[in-house]
Amino acid sequence: MIKEKEIVMNTETTGKKSRIVRFNNKILSFVAVLAVCVFTISTAAFGALEGGAGNTVIRNTVTVNYQDGGGAAQTPISAAIDVIVNTIDVPPTVVSFSPLTGSTDGTGSTQAYTVTLRTNSNGPESILLNAVDGNPTNIAISAILPSLSSGSVFLGATVIDPSEGKIGTPTTINAGATIQFAVPNDGGVPTNGSTTGGSASDNVINGLAVGDVVYIHEGTTHYGPFSITAVSDPSVGSGATAVPGNVTLHNDSGASITFTPLAGCMILEESTVTLTVTQGVVADPLIAASWETTVTASMNGQNGTALVTTNAARGSLLVSKYVRNVTNDNGTGATRTIAIDTTNYTFYNSGVNGDPGDTLEYALVIENTSLGMTQGVVAIDQVPAYTTLSTWANNGYGSTGGAAVFAAVDDGPNYAEMTVVDSDDESLTVGAANADGSAAGSAMTFYLGSEGSDSTNTGGTLAAGGTITVFYRVTID
Repeated sequence: MIKEKEIVMNTETTGKKSRIVRFNNKILSFVAVLAVCVFTISTAAFGALEGGAGNTVIRNTVTVNYQDGGGAAQTPISAAIDVIVNTIDVPPTVVSFSPLTGSTDGTGSTQAYTVTLRTNSNGPESILLNAVDGNPTNIAISAILPSLSSGSVFLGATVIDPSEGKIGTPTTINAGATIQFAVPNDGGVPTNGSTTGGSASDNVINGLAVGDVVYIHEGTTHYGPFSITAVSDPSVGSGATAVPGNVTLHNDSGASITFTPLAGCMILEESTVTLTVTQGVVADPLIAASWETTVTASMNGQNGTALVTTNAARGSLLVSKYVRNVTNDNGTGATRTIAIDTTNYTFYNSGVNGDPGDTLEYALVIENTSLGMTQGVVAIDQVPAYTTLSTWANNGYGSTGGAAVFAAVDDGPNYAEMTVVDSDDESLTVGAANADGSAAGSAMTFYLGSEGSDSTNTGGTLAAGGTITVFYRVTID
């Protein structure tokens, strides 16, 4: 049985019971390489308003039977009057609120947040969204307020009609199965996007149409999600009561759902929309940064709110250069042990000397010491003066002999050799490179990190805490 538990509390605003929705395991924690966001409902999430559906046609008909003075029965005379049930504004529930995975890097660019809303009203109504940023830590919040990308949200709602034959009977809807419920006639008024307009037989009933996602609410529990696969929206008719319509629901939950339908059980639409936020800029990339975004969903002044705390980190790199004399190991400066394809070597930051003909090996170490991802990492180096760039056989960095490999790149888990050939992408994990030539002053370009591409001349990405090392060798002239 798929359901969401609620805590019931009395409120004075509607004269009815409202409910704070407690989503088991749904205090959401959104984790990405660049973003960690915590979602909370900062004010009460309200339960649905059970009872009669808005736009329901209440028809009252009186019939008078009589005879004429001679005792002959006459045609009965009837008089009818219709009353329309009002739609009551109730605070909607912000079911979830989250940023797009991997979009938060604290550089001031825009990012997408998704907001899932569920109505609690007894009828169709528009819901307006508003959002503001605040409470920044180590971040300058943009003056541009968040905006709803798709405008207001129109959500429909109705109830299970008292004429429904399943009322009072425990009912199981298997995963992927459908079920039909009778619902009150809406008089043909609402469309699927507005409380005005519409007509009978327009395949919309109380703002609900094929493809909409809904939940059933019977007072304490939400059951679903269901998608609507069919809608019957008949004319009111001329009988003693208005002709009910019906909706067919498909169980999308992935599990069977069991509940007991009751007259007045709500059928509530849920929808997900996009909110565009212009994020702030991290001041110090080595210190944690965060800000809060509060979203307010309003149905004619009845508000439901939710809060997301976004942790952002701007990437920054530390670059170091080391060298060792392969022919005659020497050096007086600080040492660093660096692995080349799982074999450790000692490099120096100064004090290395060599004779003409000696082979020098350089190590370019790039470290992401910040809390955020870096991207577009491109390193440009030159063959040192008074030296000639060495090349090696493929799959044999460090060996002698004359193929096109001129460098190697290692990020710890991954190792790849680089060729002098332009526009050949050596590795999806550590990147690509090419060399303009082997003479002193020739440029060597390294497109480093995941997805670094020589064919498109774009640098790759290096995750927070990641290290990538470039190796190449030269011979002293």
